[in-house]
Parts: sequence; C-alpha cells; structure tokens
Amino acid sequence: MRDQYDAQLWIDHHDQFSRWIGGSIRSLAGAIGRVLADRPAGAQLLAATVATSLTLLTFTASAV
Repeated sequence: MRDQYDAQLWIDHHDQFSRWIGGSIRSLAGAIGRVLADRPAGAQLLAATVATSLTLLTFTASAV
C-alpha cells in the first residue's frame, strides 16, 4: 500500500514539474523571440550569453 502511495505521489509531482518546465520554456522562447525581433544585436547578445552559460556549466560539472 505504501509503495502504491509513493508511486502515485511521484507521478503527480513528475507531471506537475513537467507542466512547470513546459510553461517556463514557452515563456523563455517567447521572450527570446521578442528580443531577436526588436534588436538585431540581440542575436549576438544571445549567442554570447549561451556560450558563456555552457562554458560555466561545463566547467562546474567537470570541477565536481
């Protein structure tokens, strides 16, 4: 009985987290689209931000 409850709780939280991530990604994609449409230099800023983020994430992951 306890295992069924734990499994259902995990499924409920997983579904909730999935919806939250999906909404966040849609919001972020909309914001990025607006920035790129408003300012051509926004594409360069976005590329620099993504490159820096990936470098920091990779360095942090390899340092652990």
